[in-house]
Amino acid sequence: MAAGPDAHRPAANARLQSNANPTLNSYRTADNRWIQLLGLETARHYDGVVAALGLTEILAADERVAGSWPAPAANPDVLLELWDKAFAEKTLEEWKGIFDEAGVW
Repeated sequence: MAAGPDAHRPAANARLQSNANPTLNSYRTADNRWIQLLGLETARHYDGVVAALGLTEILAADERVAGSWPAPAANPDVLLELWDKAFAEKTLEEWKGIFDEAGVW
């Protein structure tokens, strides 16, 4: 087992959790940090998180993942790919500010 300050970090392409529900998942940020979402009430939080991620129009235009929860759950791979890309565009600190401003907790 590796030792040192980075020994606990997952591989660059590793997801901490492999869950089809995007609000109960982990995402790597632009600064190589991780955000863990714990949206246990997905129907309540989904639209707010989508808006904070800037994905409202993108998801609405893609019939595979359009609509409010639980409709997008029918295509979890598409959804997770879009969320992964969105989270990778900003640092953890940037996401904290965006989520605070959007009222996402």
